[in-house]
Amino acid sequence: GPDGKPQRAGESLTSTSRLQRLITRPSSPKRIVWDFLSVMVMSYDLMVIPLQVFDMDSVETAMNWEALMSLITTSFWSCDILMSFLSGYHDGGLIEMRPKRVCFHYLRTWFPIDV
Repeated sequence: GPDGKPQRAGESLTSTSRLQRLITRPSSPKRIVWDFLSVMVMSYDLMVIPLQVFDMDSVETAMNWEALMSLITTSFWSCDILMSFLSGYHDGGLIEMRPKRVCFHYLRTWFPIDV
């Protein structure tokens, strides 16, 4: 580890950064609920987005529903980018929780796909 002591599997690597308190463990209940919501929103998008190619005449209520759901899903995915910047990750048996490393890891991995 940084102080010369070997790290044990499952230990968290942290820093003294003020941002440290914002970083979420990858297996925390909050992160698991967020991941479950991601699956639900992705499932909705996978069903609805392909149907948008059809110009279906819909009643006003359906159009309002579509607009509302579009706003909700777009907002969710925008928040997901922020959550990803604040979520620790597993690295070689350790849990990386240092904000700078978490940020750069996300930028190198999923960020280009998310945007």
